[in-house]
Amino acid sequence: MGTLLKVSNLKKSFGGVHALKDVSFDLRDGEILGLIGPNGSGKSTFVNTIAGLHQPDGGEVMLGEVNVTGLEPAIMARHGVARTFQSSRPFLNLTVLENVVIAALLHEKTTAAAETLAIECIEVAGLKDLLYAKASSLPIEKRRRLDLCRTLALKPKIIMLDECLAGLNPREMEEGLDLVRVLNKRGIAIIFIEHVMKAVVSLCHRIVVLNQGELLAEGAPADVMKNTKVIAAYLGEKYIHAGN
Repeated sequence: MGTLLKVSNLKKSFGGVHALKDVSFDLRDGEILGLIGPNGSGKSTFVNTIAGLHQPDGGEVMLGEVNVTGLEPAIMARHGVARTFQSSRPFLNLTVLENVVIAALLHEKTTAAAETLAIECIEVAGLKDLLYAKASSLPIEKRRRLDLCRTLALKPKIIMLDECLAGLNPREMEEGLDLVRVLNKRGIAIIFIEHVMKAVVSLCHRIVVLNQGELLAEGAPADVMKNTKVIAAYLGEKYIHAGN
């Protein structure tokens, strides 16, 4: 696999608090990369900084051969970097189709073309029966699928999923993981931020662990789960005992 996204020595501080301290790692073509860590470890700050919502205080972000460090969100989206948020953010008074058409218009020049792309994305996400339903009427699981529809309509190379399983029951989680796999099979690389470790291990090819804004560990899921620094910082006593 070639390197799709390369992050080098990324730094971000807020009022003297170092949220990211020289974080470096890469994302490979076609990879699902898990990004884990305790609350406050810097995961969402990392995503926000890559996506352009925060300006980095230092470091470099390369998308292939293109330096995209500090570019605004709309420009990052045009470069093929999309993300979801921890809290679903659809336009509540618009239909599912209208929500996705708005995203599709980033690349499509006509409303008709945008609608064609939007319907394709909605079908992929399994929401075709809800095409004309208002977003406000959707339960949380369907809203999260709508979030993925909107990111897919941006024609991304990379999607950063920020706790997309939050609030879902076990069946909905499994269905959500299946959808992430479908997106990945379409050639989209995924950065998967999640606290549900069973989901992370079953889905991801590699895992990166942040702790207090620093890179703590990275590697194959099985290796990371055995790392004593990771266990101490994040997984807790029950995982230590489970390994004995």
